[in-house]
Amino acid sequence: MQTIRLAALALLLALATSVSAQYSYNGQPVKAEPDSLAKDSLATDSTVAKPAAPIEREPSEFDKTSAMKRDALTWVRRLIYRGFLNDETTGTSATYALTEWSETSGPFGPVLAHVTVIYLGSVSWLGKPSAWFQATYKSFDEGRPSVDFDIVLAANDGLGEVYRALWRANKDKLESCNFALPPGQLDYEREDKPRPGDETVLKLFSGEFPVTKYTGSGADGAKVIAYRGSDVPPLGIVRLGYGGYSLNLRDRANDVEPKLQVPLPTSR
Repeated sequence: MQTIRLAALALLLALATSVSAQYSYNGQPVKAEPDSLAKDSLATDSTVAKPAAPIEREPSEFDKTSAMKRDALTWVRRLIYRGFLNDETTGTSATYALTEWSETSGPFGPVLAHVTVIYLGSVSWLGKPSAWFQATYKSFDEGRPSVDFDIVLAANDGLGEVYRALWRANKDKLESCNFALPPGQLDYEREDKPRPGDETVLKLFSGEFPVTKYTGSGADGAKVIAYRGSDVPPLGIVRLGYGGYSLNLRDRANDVEPKLQVPLPTSR
């Protein structure tokens, strides 16, 4: 009988221990900790770490200057290589206004920049026949920043290889400029062969000009339309439509002196 009582007491103690493992001392159930998968499924948006939003910053002066220099190089190259040089027009210049445009409606919107090209004469570079140009790209952004160029180009049957290219931004230090495109990149401005089309009279604020319309292809598949006139030195361009933008003749000058003080090429 004593043995039965001891066995019953041991059973009651075992049951009490099991109960105390599942209940706290105040009688409330103790919740088991979920495993890692359960934790993920139970997490709320407020507890999940979110990636930090990218910090937007204003373009630096260096960024702005670099972008302007790229634009300047693009439009000066287009203007020079799409023109027909008359090498008897030394000391002439032409200034163009850069605006948006379409072939059907013509130029529109605000002037974005002025591009001036000066032809300083036929010269020799290491015995090779060459053409000497200076050019200025003046942006209409705040402060009217500008880029000046000095360029000596091969001049055989047309303008080609660059023998010397210098530039300066905002009247700062004169530096070397890579006027040519990187090797292996198709140079549409030099290699495109525009097709002549209709003759017409183009009416601009700067006057009325008899022109021939030339159609070609440019970078990124852009349609290029050059309106060329024989009495508009030095390049003969009255309007150059390129994609969604155009350069329109604004002003001309004769007997123009060099704008940059640079070593002179040997005159031919």
